[in-house]
Amino acid sequence: SALVSIDNNFDFMEIGKEYECKIKLFGEPTATRSERSVDCTIMEDNVMVGNTLLVKISIDDNIYYIYQEKVVPYLSARKFMFEFTRKDLIQVNDIIHEDLQ
Repeated sequence: SALVSIDNNFDFMEIGKEYECKIKLFGEPTATRSERSVDCTIMEDNVMVGNTLLVKISIDDNIYYIYQEKVVPYLSARKFMFEFTRKDLIQVNDIIHEDLQ
């Protein structure tokens, strides 16, 4: 997050402390399996984080968020494969990343 932010709004984080975090996956849905593809289960759609519409997904018991517009065709099936290129911290406790505000 610090690499892509003008003002890193997560500077308050300290080593050894626990935080409630949300992590967003960047990438695209895919029909072919690769080293970067993961099986996703939609847990909740229409999730607002700041001013951004996301879906909450589960991957191997880990929770992530993806732009809802990318997975609209899969909302009814609730499952899809996703090839991700990056993970980014988008929320810590009640502090939302500046890109989503």
